[in-house]
Amino acid sequence: MRQRAFWLRTPVDRPLLRVAPWQEYQPYPPFILRDGSAPTETYEITPGLLDPLASLQATRPARLVDGDFIGGWGAYDQCWTEALLGCRVLRVGGSVWTEPFIHDWQDVDRLPAEGNEAWLDELLRANQVLVEAVGGSYPVSQPLMRGPLDMAEAAMSSAMLYAGFYEVPERLRSFLELCGGVFVQAARRRLDCTPPFHGGYAVRCEWGLWAPGTTVQFQADASRNLSECMYREFLFEVDRMIAGAFEYPIMHTHSGSHHILPVIMDIPELRAIEVSLDPAPYGPSPLDLLPEFEEVQRAGKSLLISGPMRQVELRVLLERLSPVGLGIRAGLLPEPV
Repeated sequence: MRQRAFWLRTPVDRPLLRVAPWQEYQPYPPFILRDGSAPTETYEITPGLLDPLASLQATRPARLVDGDFIGGWGAYDQCWTEALLGCRVLRVGGSVWTEPFIHDWQDVDRLPAEGNEAWLDELLRANQVLVEAVGGSYPVSQPLMRGPLDMAEAAMSSAMLYAGFYEVPERLRSFLELCGGVFVQAARRRLDCTPPFHGGYAVRCEWGLWAPGTTVQFQADASRNLSECMYREFLFEVDRMIAGAFEYPIMHTHSGSHHILPVIMDIPELRAIEVSLDPAPYGPSPLDLLPEFEEVQRAGKSLLISGPMRQVELRVLLERLSPVGLGIRAGLLPEPV
């Protein structure tokens, strides 16, 4: 099975592959409240507010198999880990965002290490609705769960967070560790309530990845604001703790933050790295990233590349990269006239 080979890096004749015309990101339709309404004005999402099954319909996979990838069904994106930490979650239409709630470092001292129990219950309730709805026909996948650095960036102002690296480094390090602990507890609890699919578990529904054991996806989109050295000093051990809690962890990155790849390649427990391609001018082209992609493979990590590219770029990636432990989800861009 190609998905198993991706994680175990066993010899294959070609990588996992899915090729389709590139489509711009489409936000989810409005959430459905328990009274059946879909608000058009800004409102706060609180535990118990949504009709779980009605709101989940937007993420139902159209098919089980898409190229070499497996369609999974996961909970809606509603800033789960930020809410678990304590953030208010707001939504209007297809946009979901959070508000900072930490205004000084004394607020951090009062945070419960286990996170917000009401929001954890809500996550597990949405997951259970999926388990019952799919009845084993699809894998129930992980929803988008942002990692410790992104949780911290949501919980406090940017000025407070980034000043903390210099002014209160030990307090910030402890806060990032707390965020990591909240993340791991939620991811483990969700997996504990999820039946295995053919002996394994799905990662994110958008990726179509299945792993032959416990798996988790985490990320640090805010790494765009950190140097490689600072990321190594403050995030390496937190990311290692998350990766070590699961059998098949994968980390989501952006091509615009490729400078952190050398750091995360060094995490022994990390099995795979996903690179989402940011279109120009937000990130380098896939061919400019070839040296980094080759380095990821030499480090013994599986590599998933996803996003927009041209046919010639896809061809070069397939020629230059080893098919062992490689997956490509290519959104083909129109050829220039």
